[in-house]
Amino acid sequence: MARLVDAKDLTFRYGSRAALDDLSFSLPEGATGLLGPNGAGKTTLVRLMVGHLPVASGSLRVLGMDAATNARGVRGCVGLAPEGDILLPGLSAVAYVAYAGRLSGLDRRTAMDRAHMALHHVGLGAERYRRVEEYSKGMRQRLKLAQALVHDPPFLILDEPTDGMDPKGREEMLDLLRALATEHRKNMLLCTHILDDVQRVCDRALVIAKGKAIGLVELFAAARAGTYALSLTGDVQRFVQAASRSGATVEVDSSGEGSITIPHGEVDAVVALARSSGAEIRRLIATRDRLEDMFARLVRPES
Repeated sequence: MARLVDAKDLTFRYGSRAALDDLSFSLPEGATGLLGPNGAGKTTLVRLMVGHLPVASGSLRVLGMDAATNARGVRGCVGLAPEGDILLPGLSAVAYVAYAGRLSGLDRRTAMDRAHMALHHVGLGAERYRRVEEYSKGMRQRLKLAQALVHDPPFLILDEPTDGMDPKGREEMLDLLRALATEHRKNMLLCTHILDDVQRVCDRALVIAKGKAIGLVELFAAARAGTYALSLTGDVQRFVQAASRSGATVEVDSSGEGSITIPHGEVDAVVALARSSGAEIRRLIATRDRLEDMFARLVRPES
């Protein structure tokens, strides 16, 4: 599997304080959550990856490019949705997203065409001519995702994308992000403090604390032989019957929502079983408590 990001002995200081301290890790393709307590260095790492801060010590490669010497090349292949607002008051949403496309190297006509498509994709098609300062917090989160998508980058970096969203909007955003990762094959780094968001969207989680990498956790593997939250579409009944014959315990309602207990951790076999029975697994995640316990264990100070 190709690597998206390679960091080796990466160090960054704000004065005498080390935000990152000899940080080393590699990220494979797919959707990865970036987890860590406040002050762990997550935002600093993101800013280094896209060239907003200089790589002064150590090495950092993004999509095979050296972030220290080719920051412009990296930014052309990365779609960034930062935590803070980046609005340009007075512009309509479509003009704003088109402007982001122009900054990414698209010609004027292509940028505008892509802006319309991106806004429709994130659910803002009907509001694309409204001025951005009139948008609600939830709409601004969708707008940031649209401007990250406008140039169709292979790698998305999303910083707290559900912050400030109401429960319905958060559910819709997470479904959209998971679809981008699975159906559209977008590589993704999801920076968040919400463990549920990582479980819903990501294949793995990189945990950092005190500027160091603590662990890279494969989320499916983390709960092997355990119970998963399950969401299905397609021929749900046929899947339930086939899964039960294989030894799994499945409980789902008429809408395809429920849970499954998988013996021996055979997650891949269950996914294959869903495909062969005409069903599609939209969500298969470990229970929240398991990930919270794992996260707490990884960042727990040594005694």
